[in-house]
Amino acid sequence: MVKKTGLISLFILCIILASCGSNQETVTYYYDDDTHLEEITITAEDNEIIEHATKVTIEYEDVGYESKEKAQESIDFSESEDMKSVDGIDVNQTFGDDKFVHNVTYDFSVIDPSEASGELREFLEAEESRDFEIQAQELEDAGFEEAEE
Repeated sequence: MVKKTGLISLFILCIILASCGSNQETVTYYYDDDTHLEEITITAEDNEIIEHATKVTIEYEDVGYESKEKAQESIDFSESEDMKSVDGIDVNQTFGDDKFVHNVTYDFSVIDPSEASGELREFLEAEESRDFEIQAQELEDAGFEEAEE
């Protein structure tokens, strides 16, 4: 019985220490208008963004595409291809029957900005890009709403 109590106490202590030692938080923001739904999830530790994930969902008819095939022909993925060449950036697109989903995830613990070029490199090198408070304010200024937990 004493061993069980000791193990339980040790387990509880580990949980308490793990939760106290981290200032990590994850927040999701949404933006929904007549043409698309955008969901941005940011994970930060001590105000520094660790991961930034964006999911954009667009219904074909809302943006004037008659079909999945027309959307596939029209949407330009050249920027996505540049992003795919950088370790720590995951980009994928899915064409469903009635909507298109575009996902981009930045893992700042892996990304080396020197692997990127142009505007992408500028974004990755900018301190504001990793500052949670600045990014949260910019999202709110752009009309995004924080999701309720």
